[in-house]
Order: sequence, then C-alpha cells, then structure tokens
Amino acid sequence: MVLISIFLIIIIYLHPISAVKCPSCIDICINTTSTSLSINESYCDLIIESAAVCKSELYVELIDTYPAVINYITAPSNALITGNADSVLVTTINIPLDIGNPYGSFIYDCYDEDLCNNKIVQKQYEELHVVNYTELTIKLTELLYNNQSISKRQPIECYNRNNQIEQCSINRNCQATLIIEQGRSDLLITTSISDRRPGSLVGLRLRSKSVGNDYKKITISYTCNKNRCNDPVIVRQIRQIFFDIGFINSKANSLKFLSIILFITCLIINICTRFMSY
Repeated sequence: MVLISIFLIIIIYLHPISAVKCPSCIDICINTTSTSLSINESYCDLIIESAAVCKSELYVELIDTYPAVINYITAPSNALITGNADSVLVTTINIPLDIGNPYGSFIYDCYDEDLCNNKIVQKQYEELHVVNYTELTIKLTELLYNNQSISKRQPIECYNRNNQIEQCSINRNCQATLIIEQGRSDLLITTSISDRRPGSLVGLRLRSKSVGNDYKKITISYTCNKNRCNDPVIVRQIRQIFFDIGFINSKANSLKFLSIILFITCLIINICTRFMSY
C-alpha cells in the first residue's frame, strides 16, 4: 500500500505531456488606443503542430499609448514538463514614481489543449486596461515618494529586518516586500537599500503567479524615500489599495490546496497504521 501511494504521488507530479498545437511568432505590435485587442491566428504565419508548451508573452505601457508587444513561443514536443499540467500565469506590474511610466507584462504557459494560449492575451490585457494608473500612481506617490528629498538630501528613518526603526545614511532609501500566498499568512520583510542604482530609485513592483485556478502567490515590493515609508501600517494601506482594484484576491485557501493536505494526511496515517500493525 505504501509503495502504491508513493507511486501515485510520482505520477501526479511528474508525467508526460502530450503534444499540442501552438501559434509561434514574435514581436507582434498591437495598437493600444483601444480597450480591446483583436488577436487571432492570422497574426502568426507559423503554427507548430506538436509542441510541449504554448507560451504567450505580452508587454504593454499602462499610461502611454505605445504599441503592446506580443510573442508566441513554443517548447519542443520532447521537453520535460513537471507539475500537474495546470496552466501558469505570471503577471508583473512596475510603477516607477520618480522616473518613467507604469508598464506591465504577462507570461502564460499552457499545455492542456490546442491553441490554449489563444485568448489569454486578450483577457489579461482587458483586465489590466480597466485600471486608472494615473490615479493609482498618485495614491502611491502620497505614501512613498518625496520629490523634495532629491534636491535636499536628508537622512531618513526606516524599519529594518527586525521591524525596528533605524537611522539610515543619506544615500539609502526604505524598502518593503510583502508576500501574499494562499494557505499561508502574509510575510513582510522591511529593510533599507542603497539609492546608487541606475534608472528609477523610487517605485513599486507587483508580481503575481497563478497555477491553474487554485493557487496564487503575489509579491509586492517597493522602494521609497519618505521617512518610515516602509512602516507596516503603510504596507497594509498599499495592500488595501491593490485589493480595492482587484489585483489581490481575498480567498485565503482553495479546494485544491485543502485536498492535497487531506491526501498527504491520509497517507501519513496509513503509513503509521501499517508500521503499528507490525
């Protein structure tokens, strides 16, 4: 019985994936003045008949009307795929507060049916497009960015990794990272970081990873130059802002997560019972 249970676990998490049909083309530029993208197979001259994975990539400016760039990429049919054959969606949103404008990107992997990535770009773009990023940037700026500190350099206080307030040198800014994962309590990491880096020094990055419909992990990380701007109270305010616009799901657990826990629990009980019977 024990060997059978172990074998089932191996089958669940490591199994061959049948080949699927995928579009394959790169650097498709789409006009983003419309809230809807019209994408179909005609954009791709090449269709791969036997791929292991269909992958979609989308890059889009969130305020400026620069064209969105879309790529369709495939993996060879003999590629080794691990996991439970669920699709994987990774969304990244960058919101600089001192230099530049917000931009977003998507990466979507799927291998459950032919052309499984055909509609995901359209759907994700439409969900991203409904947010008012000018208003969002203003809210974040009020909490995180002091443009006067660039010309009038003053040391600021930040929360460190022990959640204690410390005085930082002039060339350092505060930083906070909040990890929101289904089935677990939120994890907050606070520290300070040097501002001697190229590009934007103050801004926020949200990264969301979804596996199928049952698991999601969100990481919100930001660098700020206001006094104590990585205060846990401010982090909670930012969490609420993203919850209000729908980027954070309130669901703490999922049926799939609970079923996995139940399966493992039953397996452990079964093993213990077998040993006790000897």
